[in-house]
Amino acid sequence: MAGFFLLIMKNKKLNFIFILLTGLALGGCKASDEAQQPGFAETIEVTYIEKAKLSDLIKPDYRYLPLQTGSDQLIGAINRLIIRDSSIYIFDASLAKKGYCFDWQGRLMFSFGETGSGPGEYTLPMDMAVTDNEIAVADNNFSVLFFNKKGKFIKEITIDYWIYEFIPFADQQFLVYTPTDYSPNGLEETFVLRIMSADCSRSIKGFFPYEEGLDDYNLSGQMTFYNGLYSYAQPLLGEVYAIDREMNLMPRYQFDFGDHSWPMDIRELKDDDDRLEEVRKNEELMSVMHEILENERYLMFQTIMTTPENKNKKVPSAEDYWWCVYKKGSKQCYAIHHIVNDMDGEVFDFPIATHHNRLISVLYPEELQANIAARTNESPDNYGGQPTDSLATTDNPVLLYFELKDNIRL
Repeated sequence: MAGFFLLIMKNKKLNFIFILLTGLALGGCKASDEAQQPGFAETIEVTYIEKAKLSDLIKPDYRYLPLQTGSDQLIGAINRLIIRDSSIYIFDASLAKKGYCFDWQGRLMFSFGETGSGPGEYTLPMDMAVTDNEIAVADNNFSVLFFNKKGKFIKEITIDYWIYEFIPFADQQFLVYTPTDYSPNGLEETFVLRIMSADCSRSIKGFFPYEEGLDDYNLSGQMTFYNGLYSYAQPLLGEVYAIDREMNLMPRYQFDFGDHSWPMDIRELKDDDDRLEEVRKNEELMSVMHEILENERYLMFQTIMTTPENKNKKVPSAEDYWWCVYKKGSKQCYAIHHIVNDMDGEVFDFPIATHHNRLISVLYPEELQANIAARTNESPDNYGGQPTDSLATTDNPVLLYFELKDNIRL
């Protein structure tokens, strides 16, 4: 993917993916030690379900959390949501291009960052990470900006590559995803995944040497952390790896997409540079893993299944997305095409964060207004004490806080 641009969409699901999907030229520092990549211990078959009821997936004790800000602090989209230190950190990288910190009542505590060329300002933000002491924002201008936990700007570090996505690693470093080989200094050796120093200026260890064509089509949302393991998904291959705190790379799962991998299996093209370039140029997307999340019971992710009808579209339609749930320890993963919301008539979007064993999804004002009639007679207990009608007039996204059932059977 050469070049970079943002596609702004109302739907979080599309927004989050395509802010990063088209044309990302990212690069990296030379890693000091490449990890080994042993074979996978098990393969998980993906079972495709055209329709499923929401009541078959989630427990009924869900609740809504409207985000409360002033008229000058409106959130256009949520591209990154992090819960840490009993606070909710949200970054809108596509519209407002600002970060926000909320308490658990949805009240705004502070905001931080904005576009510009002055101190504490960025050109085009890529991602946000929250550590014990700081908030870090990656800019596509080859820099990382650091703020304290009250939103005050601390420093800006210039780096030699674009950070596409990053999460704290052992709280003293960062795990960084940079899936292309571009850097301003023309670095000779790049890796898709690397562990970086606390200020993101130094590469400590690298994984997965960059492969032209294959890695050019990677997406965002490939990393997650749970219970001491940092997981990374190679999206076009359906592979999930784990990295422990000692920086050891371990294979976890190999997902088999079967006949739904269209138009061909990417493994067949790994050594065919000309065909890979043709696939890239023609935007022949295949089965893709992204927005990976994990909790105690489940590993969740989303896939794009591009059909022949949508092949020539610049942006895949909502019909191309499947919501995937894998019960850890089992041999089967459900890929659900359409979720019928039979619980309250509300729009159900793909989760973007975990909190303990619960998931957090996002509802947007237009969707709330369109579906409010289905909920006007329900108890306000379902909405965290908020009167139902208040959700129809909110100017900001609303968080949906819920838990998957202990055992999902479809």
